[in-house]
Amino acid sequence: MNFAASARRLNSKWVLWGLLLVAAIGSTLPFWLTDLDIRASALFYSPMPAELGREASWPLGQSGVFNTLYLVGSALSWLVLVLTILAYALPAVRKHPLLRQITLTTLATVALGTGLLVNGLGKDFTGRPRPRTIEEFGGHSQYRKPLQLGTPGVGKSFPCGHCSAGYAVGAVGLALLSARPALGLGIIVASIGFGLAMGAARMAAGAHFLSDVLWSGILTWLAALAAHSLLTRLRKENDRRRWPPWLSYVGVGVLSLAVVGGLLFTRPFHYQVRVRVPVAAMPAQWVFDTSVADLDIAVDPDARDAVSIDGEIKGFGFPNVRVKESERVTGTQVLRQIRQTGTAKEIDAPMKLTVRPEMLDRIEVRIGTGNVKIVDPAYRARLMPHVNIQNATAEAQ
Repeated sequence: MNFAASARRLNSKWVLWGLLLVAAIGSTLPFWLTDLDIRASALFYSPMPAELGREASWPLGQSGVFNTLYLVGSALSWLVLVLTILAYALPAVRKHPLLRQITLTTLATVALGTGLLVNGLGKDFTGRPRPRTIEEFGGHSQYRKPLQLGTPGVGKSFPCGHCSAGYAVGAVGLALLSARPALGLGIIVASIGFGLAMGAARMAAGAHFLSDVLWSGILTWLAALAAHSLLTRLRKENDRRRWPPWLSYVGVGVLSLAVVGGLLFTRPFHYQVRVRVPVAAMPAQWVFDTSVADLDIAVDPDARDAVSIDGEIKGFGFPNVRVKESERVTGTQVLRQIRQTGTAKEIDAPMKLTVRPEMLDRIEVRIGTGNVKIVDPAYRARLMPHVNIQNATAEAQ
């Protein structure tokens, strides 16, 4: 059987749906029965001091190749959007039905798969912590298996959003399977490799588990098959009823707005936190008040400063996201505040507070959302009365 014949057989919707079901089972059971997720992520993990930031423990994630794949994944959905608009706007392209079919199928896959299923429902409601935030890799959260639901909004590892953009390229091949089966199958195979490569880049950064990467492909292909099936049915209805041409432009417009809205909410932001309070300047009461933090507290008698904080606040959100830092003095109290404003979809705020032992009774920590880990348990009873967490994302340790 030649390559083209294999591609024609693959064009059967029952074959494709069957393969998707097998892939879903294969992407779930091994991770429930073994520690494959942990072992796969451990290949990229090299523990470093907390004050260097979490990225320091995942050095390959910042390498040239993997960083390039991350940037490509961010830009790919925008590229699909622009090409679809051009396919319907330019007269020279508009007269080619196959090109319009390809771009519309791909745009619908990005909107339904990358946007709704992956970055919308998947990330917002599964509550799965990222590898770099779990206890096995120096974080505070507990590992959750794929499809094991956690607290919605607390942890957005499942599934991989950047990988979805790579897998979505396969919608081009899906739209081509009938007209050019060999080319279509080749594009589908290449897109799977593209999605897996992006997944390796995100795993190297400690951002996703292997099962996140695989399930990203399953959900994206679920959207691709549904979009292709629906659009094929609508084209047949259009051939029979001859709907007005403007309806297709309305459809493209709605999908485009959905994609743009989703992309605006995945804009990355980053803020470096560095606080130093010299011993001579330590007030009677020093308060650290932050809207979000995953805070490690270490007691060090040899520390040069009375209190020091190193960390970062990063994540994804609307372009209006801002992080503001301020300090206010009231009598003998100094209040150091960090506030995040705007519409953030995800926030990761690892920080380390180091304090000299003689200053323990003069500090207070207030956290809006997050958790605290006392590095030396011997100081836990003395420190915890000075810590107030409004919305704990894990049990204080």
